[in-house]
Amino acid sequence: MSQKIVLRITGMTCAHCAQSVEKALLGIHGVDSVQVSLATNRAEVFLQSSIPTEALLAAITQAGYGAKVEQDSLQVQARSLPEPGQPHIAIIGSGGAAMAAALKAVERGARVTLIERGTIGGTCVNVGCVPSKILIRAAHI
Repeated sequence: MSQKIVLRITGMTCAHCAQSVEKALLGIHGVDSVQVSLATNRAEVFLQSSIPTEALLAAITQAGYGAKVEQDSLQVQARSLPEPGQPHIAIIGSGGAAMAAALKAVERGARVTLIERGTIGGTCVNVGCVPSKILIRAAHI
């Protein structure tokens, strides 16, 4: 029987961060699959065997991020409708500044709708900073 653990992740700022967390968790023996969401700062970890949560948290810490286990992580949580008066923010574009704004808004309790006509991530993630860092890292190696 498969077990699901939900982790709250801190320190993620881009899609590459989410991929790094996913890779760290998938490197643990017994982890079947992982779904990391940058938007909600959560990772859903599906396990076949019993793995101490400390091992999961240590892998994330070693990757450079913070994590803690969600309270009811073994139960599927349904998303509720927004509370009356809860802010709902629409962000047009999905570059680095838009993603940072979206993350801050969610941290402060707002619902966020991200509107993008093209590829999500903007210049930095898709053609600028992140690809450049990958090439520079490869050159160093």
